[in-house]
This record gives sequence, structure tokens and C-alpha cells, in this order.
Amino acid sequence: MSFSHDVHSCAWEVFGYDGPLVRAAFVALAALHGDPTSPTRPTALSEHPICPLSGMAPGPHCPHRKLEVFLPGTEPREPCTWHIPCHGRVVIAYPENVRPWTRAVGLDTGGCPREEITQGPLRITAPLDGTRFALENFRPLAYQQPPLRASPANLSVTWTIDGQPAESWRPSLGAHHIRATHGNESASVKIWFE
Repeated sequence: MSFSHDVHSCAWEVFGYDGPLVRAAFVALAALHGDPTSPTRPTALSEHPICPLSGMAPGPHCPHRKLEVFLPGTEPREPCTWHIPCHGRVVIAYPENVRPWTRAVGLDTGGCPREEITQGPLRITAPLDGTRFALENFRPLAYQQPPLRASPANLSVTWTIDGQPAESWRPSLGAHHIRATHGNESASVKIWFE
């Protein structure tokens, strides 16, 4: 048996089986020499409050605040726009670029009901052009369809992905073209599955 094997075997026994003994040793050391000290904070860093949900400066409706450490000039200045008043209560209005994810995981409350946009040119609001999705091997492909939404919201839109009806298309690695069509109008975006 080699020396290095003995060392590894000994380390395994100490940290694997004798964990309480190692902890007791460190507690005894702290009692003799005091608690370990943290390195001193650089003087250039300063603490500023943020909204822990949005990461922006706290707005007037943010229910929670948290202090974070920033380098000078990097602290958030814009007040939080995610917490908004709605009919006498505060609700979360997630930004459009994260709403597909929040809907998928059941977080999106929709914010405060607003009038839907009912006019203007056809455009795809989800997914955004250039979005990259991770293809997850452990989930059925049918459950990995990208979210499809267009504006104006009141239009009846036909969706295709790579020229196929969106409902029968299945994701695969690479680039894919999504097209929304309403009458003579159409809009398209390109996405990737990696």
C-alpha cells in the first residue's frame, strides 16, 4: 500500500466518519484563539438598498428591501417597476422579456389588468428574436415547445415553426424560424435550441 493511499484513506476517515470529532476540534480552536475574522471590506465598496426581486433600487411599493454591496457607480439608480399598485393592493408586473419563463413556472400573476393592445402592426412578443432555449433530454419534446404570443392580442394568429404547424412541431438542436400570420400580415423571429 502506497503512502499517498494511506494519506487519502486517513483523510477519508477523518472527514467521512469522524466529522463530529473534527467539528469539536475547530470549536476548541475557536474557544482558544477567538472566532475567525473576515477580511476587511475595501473602502471603495458601499452598501445600497435594492428590491430583492427586481434588483433595482427600491420603489415606493416594494414590500422588501435588502442591502447589497456595490462598487462606486454600479449601484442601481432606477426605482423598481415590478411592484405596482393595483386596485388598493400591490402586485408584481413582471417585464415582458421574463414573462414567458414566469408563466412556465407558475409565477406570473399578470400584474394589474390593463387594456390589451388592440391595434398596430402584427409582432411576435414571445419568444423574442434571438432567444436561446436549453433542450432538456429528461423532458418529453412535446413539453418543450416555445411560448408563442403576438400583439395585438385580439388577433387570430396562425403559427408555424420551420414551416410546420406549431402544434405538431417538436424541438431539435439548432436554429428555428417562427412565423406568425394574420391575413396578409406576418412577423417572424429566429430562436435556437442548444
